[in-house]
Amino acid sequence: MRNRLASNRGVICFSSSWENPVLWSHYGDSHKGVALGFDVRDEFLADVVYEPERLTVNDITQLSDNQKFNLVEKAFRTKFMHWKYESELRLFTSLTEERDGQFFMELGEDLQLKEVILGANSAVERNEIENAWGGSQDLEIVTARLAFKSFKVVKQLNPAFQR
Repeated sequence: MRNRLASNRGVICFSSSWENPVLWSHYGDSHKGVALGFDVRDEFLADVVYEPERLTVNDITQLSDNQKFNLVEKAFRTKFMHWKYESELRLFTSLTEERDGQFFMELGEDLQLKEVILGANSAVERNEIENAWGGSQDLEIVTARLAFKSFKVVKQLNPAFQR
């Protein structure tokens, strides 16, 4: 069942917040990358459940098809508890949009790009994002920085340091 699902379904992973500096260290190339902020319809998102132990089942052959599906669905939404800092949400989608061996979900009403957050050490400039985006829709472009008094990444409000 897992292999059958993996052959035609994909997962897009989101975080509910971009303020965690560990996310930027792990996924943002030590604050040199960018984060993308999306509006996604809530009914498309599944919360990740963080558990201290792996899921176990004694005999999957004794489960009904519905129970097997529920088990696989739960497995796709479960991660080890030490990943909880990610505050992850997942969107399960069909693999239909392929380009050069990579799969994509088209932007549209169900998935809208609303924000680009430039990492504190990013070399990307605001005008590069604006030129790539083409102005077809409102897009907020934010420069991030480390917070002064907490372990957070926040918006850079000082115009002298914005890109």
